[in-house]
This record gives sequence, structure tokens and C-alpha cells, in this order.
Amino acid sequence: VDQTVTRVTSLRSTLTDDRLKLQFQPIVSLATRGLHHYEALARFPNGAPGPTIAFAEEVGMVHDVDLLVCEKTLEVLATDPALHIAVNMSAASLGSDIFVVAFQRLVGRNPALRSRLLVEVTESTGPTDLPRAARILEELRRAGHRICLDDFGAGAASFPYIQALPVDFVKIDGSLVKAIGKS
Repeated sequence: VDQTVTRVTSLRSTLTDDRLKLQFQPIVSLATRGLHHYEALARFPNGAPGPTIAFAEEVGMVHDVDLLVCEKTLEVLATDPALHIAVNMSAASLGSDIFVVAFQRLVGRNPALRSRLLVEVTESTGPTDLPRAARILEELRRAGHRICLDDFGAGAASFPYIQALPVDFVKIDGSLVKAIGKS
């Protein structure tokens, strides 16, 4: 319990003290082999992002992380009209009505950025209610966002997701690509 409390306190401090930083990874289109967009990646001062995000999901703080990444990304988008950036969103965040409303309010401050802010559903935890997730994602699409499915072939991202979710882009996991020629 003490260790969990310490980790929660550290994560909360990282978020409130503006120590979460973003790195931008270029995403390449297979069709053109050129830059399609960038993906905003959260970077934490005290540890690798994967375990930190997994911990945030476990303790119910991933909503806060996802919103802060969105806020920081919107600030970057406002500085360069040529940028298109995807933000990772946990299925847990998208499954929360409170998060969805907070996200829509955040983006509503500058609606012109919606078409350049892509929503990327992450693979770590899958949505428990696919029809509901599809409705939320369709609402986001109608608002102007394009939807990506992250790391298809890894984690929770699988064929039922592609069939059920209204996605515009599918990012194929490297492990699937490496194994494709072997079986």
C-alpha cells in the first residue's frame, strides 16, 4: 500500500508540476512512404512510459494523463498549421463519460484544431463495451477528428476492433509485421 501511495503521489506531482513532457514520433504512410502525421508520446521523469501508463490505468489516473497530453498537443498544434498529431487515448478514458466531456470541452476552446488532432485508441486495455466505444468514436469523427487504432496485432487490438470501431487508420504492430513472413 505504501508503495502504491508513493507512486500515485509521484504521478500526481508529475502531472501538476508540468513535468510530463511530449516527444513526437513521425508516422509514415505505407501508400506514399511519406510523413502522415506525428504521434505525441508521453514521457515521464521517473520511469518508462509503458509501465507508468499501465499504473495510471490501474489506479484510475489515466484520464488525467490523457487529458494533459491532449492539452499539451493542442498547444503545439496551435503553433504550426501544417502539423497533424495523434494523441493516444486509453480505452478506459474513452469509456468514461466524464473524460469524453472534458476532452470535448478542451478541444472546443479551439475547434479549428479538431481536424489536425487525431485520436489514437491504444492497445493496452480494450474497450469493454464495443458498441458504446464505436458510438463515442463516431461522435469524435463527426466533430472532425480522425481515429487511429494503435498497434494492431498486439495487446487488445484485434480483428473484432477493426470490425466494430469506426477507424480511419490502423497502425500495424511491428511484431505482427516481423512474423508475417514466417507463418
